[in-house]
Parts: sequence; structure tokens; C-alpha cells
Amino acid sequence: LRGFEARGPDQLSDRLAAWAGPHGVHLVNLLPVMAAHGRSWDAYYLTCDFHWSRYGNRVAAEAVQAALPGIYGEAAERP
Repeated sequence: LRGFEARGPDQLSDRLAAWAGPHGVHLVNLLPVMAAHGRSWDAYYLTCDFHWSRYGNRVAAEAVQAALPGIYGEAAERP
């Protein structure tokens, strides 16, 4: 995440996206989503290790949930 902030989009994300489409995999790139939230990268992680914090998990879950209707259609919008 810090590398994204310092250098911008990474080559791995581009390579994964190029591979995903032809293989029927729907990729949700969390780097730009998390960067758009404008919080310190430290807010995404627990202070004791590199696991996501409650905030990091929430941002990731919301991004995946927002992508579901585009992947699965209207049925994904229903609770």
C-alpha cells in the first residue's frame, strides 16, 4: 500500500488484471480504493503486525460488495 502511494499503479496489478479477464476471474484492485479514502496507511493495519485492522477490513469489504452487482447483476444488490 505504501508503494502505491509513493510510485502509483504497480505492474503486478496490471499483470493480474490482464490474466484475470481471460480466465473468468473478477479482480477487485483494492490499492486505488484504499488510497482514495485519504487516511494514513497505518490506519489499515493492526499496530502489532501487518494484518488489516477493523478499518482496513471494512474498506476492503465495502469495495468487494460494491463490485458484486457488476459481476453478478441485480441479484447481488439484494440483502
